Amino acid sequence: GLQHQVPESAQKKNFELYKRAIQKILYRRGNGRTLLAKNHMVNFLPILSKELPNAKFVDIARHPKDSFCSWYALSQSALSVLSRSSLPKEVAIPTHLRFW
Repeated sequence: GLQHQVPESAQKKNFELYKRAIQKILYRRGNGRTLLAKNHMVNFLPILSKELPNAKFVDIARHPKDSFCSWYALSQSALSVLSRSSLPKEVAIPTHLRFW
């Protein structure tokens, strides 16, 4: 997420990687359809809007409580898959709240 702190050459490289991934998706599944992509990299939006001038962006606002619950569930699932372990709620929730 901190694209604005990365050198411009790295930003362009990141965008090209993203663009190739999107092109691959559209090639395989597009058939003339519009792509709706979920992207958590808010700091990447200025680059996307500059490089894709015809793109349209949708911003969905959620209550922070709902966002936190979603983030917590995702991170706990990732932790269990990657490390085959889990954190007790008494440890995990305060840790995630500090991150937020």
